[in-house]
Amino acid sequence: MPSVLAFLEQHSLALVILMAATATFSWWITRKKLTVRNGLDVRFAGRVLIIVATAMALLSHAPLAFTLAVFLLGLTLSVLGAMKFRTARRSRL
Repeated sequence: MPSVLAFLEQHSLALVILMAATATFSWWITRKKLTVRNGLDVRFAGRVLIIVATAMALLSHAPLAFTLAVFLLGLTLSVLGAMKFRTARRSRL
């Protein structure tokens, strides 16, 4: 376990940038399709908040309560966006 923590400490900024780029790319790919737009913006905003909370936890010494609040808000938005997306997809069928 110490080797994993050392790796995360050494490459934390690169991992955060990679996570943000992956989330943005996946949102951009699916956003181009007209049939799957509902709920994706909310879901993407949730993913971004999760990434920001991860970055705050790894890179800064932000208070744990604030980091946890941002993470939970992102998780909630991501789940709500997924629910909205599924509801819109079912109503089209």
